[in-house]
Formats: sequence, structure tokens, C-alpha cells
Amino acid sequence: MYLLAYDDAVLGPFNRGRAGFLVRAAVVTELALRGILTESDGSIHDTGAARCDDPVLDDARERPPAPGCGWRPLLLRDRDRTLRAVEEQLAARGTLAVEDRPALVAPERRVTIVDAGAVLAVREAAAAAVHAPADTPPADAALLTLAALAALPPTPSAPPTRLAALAARLGGLAPSLPEALRSLPEAMNRLPFRAS
Repeated sequence: MYLLAYDDAVLGPFNRGRAGFLVRAAVVTELALRGILTESDGSIHDTGAARCDDPVLDDARERPPAPGCGWRPLLLRDRDRTLRAVEEQLAARGTLAVEDRPALVAPERRVTIVDAGAVLAVREAAAAAVHAPADTPPADAALLTLAALAALPPTPSAPPTRLAALAARLGGLAPSLPEALRSLPEAMNRLPFRAS
């Protein structure tokens, strides 16, 4: 998700605030795909499964869902923390370089891609998945559903029926997750544009 949102023109995600929503949604969705977060009667529960051996996913589990909590509160909280954790993980892998610079109001984070091939591979895989058969793997369906919410390539050119089918695949995993994801654009649109 992060690599789809990366914009060379701004040396980082196309908009850090909006990217925070998308990356956090990707992390929560990944936990659902792995069966770590499950839905029962509209409430989300951590199954108590073993650690993921992924620092970003394990960090997201440090604050489990409150009793009776649905997907939306989980999607909206800790966005900046999750975004920074993803950047640190990608930096540790050598995919990008992170530089925090002092600024008048708040530190500015500049992110540059080191491994352009990784970005290209994710974008090509996403473009192929848009036109793949209906049995798209759930992880690809989730990625494209999130990309469509932010109108990231390649989804603007995808048929609406295809995007609806991808979102429906997530409904089989967690019935109210697609509806919670569809509410994200409204929350993202309340943010002022801020590229850095």
C-alpha cells in the first residue's frame, strides 16, 4: 500500500495524512487476512494467535480492540505511528531512505526510494490484478480495494463492477470490513492537503 501511494514528486507518500489512513487500513486488513483479528456480531477480537514476526503487525496488536469495538475505530487510530513504522521497516529492508528534518512547526520527514524495482514490481502486480480472473487472492483484493478508495493507479481505469467484486471478497472474510473501508474517503477528505 505504501509503495502504491509513493509519489516521486514529493519524495514520499502523495499525502502523508491520507497515506496514514491507507497504510493503517492495510495493516488492520492484513491482520484480518491472517486470522488474527476476527469479527463476531460486529465486534472485533484478537484471536491471541502467535506473534506475526512482522514488527509493524505486532506493533498494531499492542493495543487490542476494546470490547464491542468495530473495524472503523481500529482503522482510524494510530495512523501516524503505523505510517512511520512502515517507513522504518521499508528503510531497514533497503527499499527506501528516511530523513527527518527540523521545520518551524513540526519535523519534516523526507522519504526517497532506494529500490525503484520494488515500487515498479508492486505497481505492475496491482495493474495485473485489476484485470485478473475473479478468483483474485484476498491480499490482492484488499490492496486494490484500498487503492480504489484513494483513486491510486491502477484503479481509476478499472471497471466499477470489478472493484465492487474485489471489495466483496473482503466481505467474505469479515462482513462489516468493506463498509468500514468505504467510510475512509470521508475521513481522508476532511484532512487539509499536506504533501510532506
